[in-house]
Amino acid sequence: MQQKQSIPEKKVKSFMVGDKVFARAYSGQNKWIPATVTDVTGPVSYVVSLADDSIMRRHIDQLRPRTSKDDDVSMDIIEDNDIDNQGPYCTRSPIEPPPRNPTPPPVSPPVATPSALIIRRSSRNRRLVDRYAPVMST
Repeated sequence: MQQKQSIPEKKVKSFMVGDKVFARAYSGQNKWIPATVTDVTGPVSYVVSLADDSIMRRHIDQLRPRTSKDDDVSMDIIEDNDIDNQGPYCTRSPIEPPPRNPTPPPVSPPVATPSALIIRRSSRNRRLVDRYAPVMST
């Protein structure tokens, strides 16, 4: 009995202009700082603005979604695990496998084979391999 192979649902993250996010900060005490998406510059590249009106360019892997309950929490309390383990960003429909063709592919007619196969072999003279042999000094 053949089992049906399932394709797992893939969660794709994406943000829209105006979304509240946490942006990864590489300087300072806090690893994640609150920001707002101001521009989408590519499929995985975003421009975000911070509370002090500075602008950062970040890859999607350096952004995490922020909810309204996160606005009241001090950044000292939020840990990396809290941000990394947040739920799906945007779920899209799973990728559908191509439809299977119920009819089997056509079978080609058998090719006539000679009863005695001719095997070609090399006729060159082979030399023995020089193996390592310790040299005796006198």
